[in-house]
Amino acid sequence: MADLDADYLDQLVDSWDLQMEVANKSPATRKLYRRGVAAYREWCATIGETASFDKTQVMRFIAACRGDYGRSASTTKDYLKGVKRFAAWAAQEGELTTRVGEIPPPALGTVALPSVTLETHQALLDTCDLATWIGKRDYAILRFLKAAGARASELVGMELPDLTVKTRRALLHGKGSKDRLVAFDSETALAIDRYLRARRGVKRSGETKRVWLAQGGQPLTYWGLDSMLTRRAEIAGVPAVNAHMWRHLWARSFLRDGGDRGNLKVLGGWKSNEMVEHYTSEDEAERALEAYDRLYGNRQ
Repeated sequence: MADLDADYLDQLVDSWDLQMEVANKSPATRKLYRRGVAAYREWCATIGETASFDKTQVMRFIAACRGDYGRSASTTKDYLKGVKRFAAWAAQEGELTTRVGEIPPPALGTVALPSVTLETHQALLDTCDLATWIGKRDYAILRFLKAAGARASELVGMELPDLTVKTRRALLHGKGSKDRLVAFDSETALAIDRYLRARRGVKRSGETKRVWLAQGGQPLTYWGLDSMLTRRAEIAGVPAVNAHMWRHLWARSFLRDGGDRGNLKVLGGWKSNEMVEHYTSEDEAERALEAYDRLYGNRQ
């Protein structure tokens, strides 16, 4: 499989998808499986390796999902399922020999992802050289993550028509094909405006509607975003971060600043109040104490 180029691998994935369609797999199932293969291939490209579907390489990918990239056990399990299904089909078709099917699924426990602190957020902003378009891009991304609570996939999927800087609104395409409108503050609007003006001069920028571009002018990917954040953290000398951490910071900040839980649920794209609690429960005791102090002035 290591000798197959990316174009042929694209053809194989399309052939696999056709086989799934003939087997009456639902569009949602086919999309889920393909997403796993796409995530694995993006990770391989990020670390500069060919997607060989070698057992050891796939295990490294799964470890990265649960470690550096902070993916949930459920998402990681879905990724692995897609990779396994594709590898099994390709082996049956005589395209590769693989032991990927031997990899056990990750345990469905939960991994506590700490929120980015305001100090860490500022330290990362300080690493961005605003004299360069990459610096402007990263600065705008960091501000948008904090201001809008966007998921990583939603951020990289944004297109120019989805963004209205003047009214400080963005349309995000969320999980399960759920779209939602989010807002951002004036400082974030200024950062995005600065980046968009710089974006016009980037080579190949006219070839895509995606808002965020990679170094070569192609759309920034899911894994490219993670690599950028990792690089910024190393420069700033702070612990490793991932985009999901800003979603925690955003939710906690919204409530701390007086926001309503119902509005947080809508803005966050959550179906249940349980998810609101999941993102904000660690602050409950502290908020209760702050409420007491507001009422009674922390007097003895």
